[in-house]
Amino acid sequence: MDERTLTTKCIKKLREAGAFAVKIHGGPHQPIGLPDIVGCYKGTFFGIEMKMPKKRNNLTEKQAKKLRDIEEAGGVTAVCTSVAEVLFVLSGIDDD
Repeated sequence: MDERTLTTKCIKKLREAGAFAVKIHGGPHQPIGLPDIVGCYKGTFFGIEMKMPKKRNNLTEKQAKKLRDIEEAGGVTAVCTSVAEVLFVLSGIDDD
C-alpha cells in the first residue's frame, strides 16, 4: 500500500467515526507543510501527517512547524502510519 491509499482509507474511517476530515493537496497557493489530513471531531481541530511506517520520522521542518502551530492554537496533531493510529487520535479526543 502507498501513502495515498493509506490516507484515503484513513479519511474514510475518520468520517465513519463522525469526524469531518479532508485531504490537503499541496499547491502553489497554500502554505507549505500543511498536514495531509485536517478535520474536526467533537469540536476539536486536528491535523494528521501521514507517513509510511519506514518514513515515520521523515518530517520536514515546515511540516513539524505546522504541527506545532496547530498544537499551540489548541488543536491535536499526530504523525500516523496506519488506520489504527488515526483512530487512536480520535480516542484521545474522546478522553478529553
